[in-house]
Amino acid sequence: MKHDEIRLLAEKYWAGQCTPEEAEKVLNWLLKDEGRAFYERRAQQRIAQLNAPQTGNFDSHEAGAERLFQRAKATELKNSRPLLYKKWAAAASITIILILSGLIWFAMLSGAGMEEVKTTYGQTKIISLPDGSTVMLNANSSLSYANAWEKQEAREVWLEGEGFFSVVHTETDQKFTVHSGEMFIQVLGTEFNVSNWNSEPAIVLTSGKVSLSKNNSAETIEMKPGERAIFSNTQQTFEIKEVDTKLHTSWKNEQWIFQRMPLSEVFLLLEHTQGLSIKSENIAVDSLLFTATLPANRPDIALKAIARTFKLKISQKDQTIMIQTK
Repeated sequence: MKHDEIRLLAEKYWAGQCTPEEAEKVLNWLLKDEGRAFYERRAQQRIAQLNAPQTGNFDSHEAGAERLFQRAKATELKNSRPLLYKKWAAAASITIILILSGLIWFAMLSGAGMEEVKTTYGQTKIISLPDGSTVMLNANSSLSYANAWEKQEAREVWLEGEGFFSVVHTETDQKFTVHSGEMFIQVLGTEFNVSNWNSEPAIVLTSGKVSLSKNNSAETIEMKPGERAIFSNTQQTFEIKEVDTKLHTSWKNEQWIFQRMPLSEVFLLLEHTQGLSIKSENIAVDSLLFTATLPANRPDIALKAIARTFKLKISQKDQTIMIQTK
């Protein structure tokens, strides 16, 4: 199952709309590192949506966690799953409760409100952070952060999707941390692009210096300007190589620059940022390389350019695009 699909399924589960089979997939995913990390961010975002002070809401959130447990338990009993299913369902439910309780306790201690900014398909947005740093958020993305940062405390943000960061250096040398999937990015002042569209988040450094690590790891890796790092969730390692940074940051200047990019990656970009579902028949999308400079967030122009370049036939019904050979 694709990365975005399981996330949508998780949202459906928390809304109480899953079938028993879908609920089983969600609970299995929540037991994995990626699922736990996603749930932590989602729970933190839920906390951020509260208007009242955090100290007055602990009991209501505990009740919410208990409802999640009871939902999983009800699903289990309704479907009379074998003993093995009951064990992992209970374990997943307990994990959810513990994670949520820990996040609530942290929010109570910090006492700080949270902000969450989202973009829709085809939309970009510039965000000014409390310290004067800025983030340009790409389409179909979200950024969460505290609405105030004390001078001596770390600056932290949580990113889903893609964003270009311009981080200011403070007099007190405050560290700036970006949480994105399994990737943990720490800087003092610099410019970089972070994308987390799939199971392999990536960062492109345009200036300054950043330190990378995976979540909950003391081991760090330092990047230099002009490098791109990709974190593999499968291998749990970083791959770093030199790149032309403008190919990965051109979207913030309202351009898409493709340089010998496989059609499969072009299609993924269009799906993530424009909300399209692209299907192809008998086309080697991994071996066809596309080169062009096009206006960003204009999928119609991009698809016409692809059709003309490779002599393909493109048809569209709602948000579904079908690509065939002529």
